[in-house]
Amino acid sequence: MRCVTWLVAQGWCAKRQAETAEGEPIHHTSDDALRRGLDGAVLRALEREAEPPRGKQGAVCEALWRRVQWGAGLEPEGDSQVGGGRATMRRWNDAPGRTRENVRAALERALRRLEPVGREAKVRWRRT
Repeated sequence: MRCVTWLVAQGWCAKRQAETAEGEPIHHTSDDALRRGLDGAVLRALEREAEPPRGKQGAVCEALWRRVQWGAGLEPEGDSQVGGGRATMRRWNDAPGRTRENVRAALERALRRLEPVGREAKVRWRRT
């Protein structure tokens, strides 16, 4: 999640996964992507850091979005369909009035809230 936060801090956009300096849409993996929407940042981070198996990116995105929702204290939306988490993430990112600072703040809250959970998981893993 730190990678996602860093990518959003570098540049954020709404209504698309990624865009160039000129505001043109571009694939989220492109080196020319200057700004990324939350879903584009998540996909890019997954491809760089986790490399989920092909066909599993949607499930991983959904799980990460649910962690952001929980960690940031956002009200969960009821998307039960496959890929619904990513669609909800995109709707939240693209909401009228949403800013990069809103997105960064949600990610930072999620990181702060999830950090103790991660430490606890590491301690348990070492003990077993």
